Amino acid sequence: MAVLAYGALWLVAQWLRALRAVYLLRPLAKVASRHVIDVALVGSAALLVFPMRMGELVRPVMMRRHGVSALAMAATVGLERIVDGLFVGGILFVGLVLDPGDVHRSGGMIGAPQLALIPVAARLALLGFAGALAMMALFYWRRDTAQRLVQLCFGWFSLRLADWLSEVLARLASGLQALGSWRCAAQYLLCTAAFWCAYVLGIGLILRGSSLGEIGFAQTLTVTGLLSLGFLLPAPPGFFGAFQTTYYAGLSLYVAPERVQHQGAAAVFATYVLQVGLTLLVGAVSLWRERRSSARGSVSAGAPDAPTA
Repeated sequence: MAVLAYGALWLVAQWLRALRAVYLLRPLAKVASRHVIDVALVGSAALLVFPMRMGELVRPVMMRRHGVSALAMAATVGLERIVDGLFVGGILFVGLVLDPGDVHRSGGMIGAPQLALIPVAARLALLGFAGALAMMALFYWRRDTAQRLVQLCFGWFSLRLADWLSEVLARLASGLQALGSWRCAAQYLLCTAAFWCAYVLGIGLILRGSSLGEIGFAQTLTVTGLLSLGFLLPAPPGFFGAFQTTYYAGLSLYVAPERVQHQGAAAVFATYVLQVGLTLLVGAVSLWRERRSSARGSVSAGAPDAPTA
């Protein structure tokens, strides 16, 4: 039952994550919401297929057919990742504040030295993504100030590099017009918050269903935050290895080693299979829909004009 509930919640979470892209693109171009959602779902599947997060390139390429420049689309994708990073860092930080767990635990699937790095990773993630968001916002609203800052940081090394970096960041910032619309920004943040709530709830259900009753709300926040942090980093196809390592690290903070190796392993396996399988399935359906739409558009464009009387 917990597996079915998690699968349903993951589908809802995927739809919410795709829907939020509509509000980022609305100030840039008039694109039907169904196309934006389908492309976003294809992009999520591409992240699993291609290594080192190269799947991020799929969405900018696909959206060019709908009149959105690749650079503007890349800017929105970058903003999504930064905001996700802030949510992940916040979830992990709150979870650790409520229950830091036992970072000195040893004998499990993750060693004590690795567990001791978790609080540091939480702080670095929160500060790093907050700084990245501040820089993007600065380039959007105060471009001259941001360019001077880039010149100050990189000009001592190479003026050409500083000029090139300033130009690239300025062009990327031009795609962040959603930041200038409070309504679009609020709708985007609402969808993002709903996505993360659904994800946390789903992880909590599958952990309870795996007989890990010692995992409560605070512990679920930490496990979800660590697991999601692994998704934000470059990894092999399917995020295989990064997914399991971060998941086991979160569980190892709160669960005895022998239970991590049995009940924990069952939870990790079920979560991975459902999450990857459903993401690929939904992505394949969305890709088929986009290709069918493209084929219909090509047929309509190539059809001869109707004869006139």
